[in-house]
Amino acid sequence: MRFGRTPDEESSNHYGLVKDCDFSQANMHLCRLFNADIESIKFGRWPYFTIINLEAAAIQIQKLNVPNELIISLDISDEPEGTSAVLFNAELIAKKEGIDIEVIKELVSQIDSVII
Repeated sequence: MRFGRTPDEESSNHYGLVKDCDFSQANMHLCRLFNADIESIKFGRWPYFTIINLEAAAIQIQKLNVPNELIISLDISDEPEGTSAVLFNAELIAKKEGIDIEVIKELVSQIDSVII
């Protein structure tokens, strides 16, 4: 699922700035926010997590000792231009990859631009 308008879309589309949204009670997984005012948005808390500042986060993830099972699930290096945030559900990742959810929490807690 995606919210907002990517830089390559015409401004006449119905997508616009993502602002003043409350995702704190929403079950969001692999959702992307484009053109988002991150400071005005309420994100869900653990087991949900949100990666912002994707370029910096991708560099940090590459430096971490990421278990092979999580490499693809946490790969944000190919996100489209203009992606402000990517939202994840750690429970779904843990179930899919057969890994303990606490391993995911320990890993994402080391990334500066993660909201847990």
